Amino acid sequence: TNDRIRLQAGTLLEYVGIESPVGVAALKNLLTDPYYLLRENGINGLANCGDMAISAAPSVATLLNDPESLCRSSALIYFLRVVPTQVFEPYHLAVQLKTNDADPTVRLLAERVLREKQSVK
Repeated sequence: TNDRIRLQAGTLLEYVGIESPVGVAALKNLLTDPYYLLRENGINGLANCGDMAISAAPSVATLLNDPESLCRSSALIYFLRVVPTQVFEPYHLAVQLKTNDADPTVRLLAERVLREKQSVK
């Protein structure tokens, strides 16, 4: 199906897109895809890009409110891997709100992000 082909392409991009700014842009485009697994591919790919993906933080932050817990968890992992403590402050409240998330994995990841970025607050 079309979704299956798109998911395979998104999965491939998650691994090969980390090599260039063009790949980062393509991964960032996945963040607004209607299919949650493609959004998750985009987040994970960006989390693997390191410093090249810092500019995607505002877009990834919107996925902290995604209806799918997998996307919320992946967004928190992105903040752990990519966003340095010194620029985390604008996202502190959004992450803090996730400590009350319905999903236990999301709650634990939010607590970990806050602990690791604690010098902000």
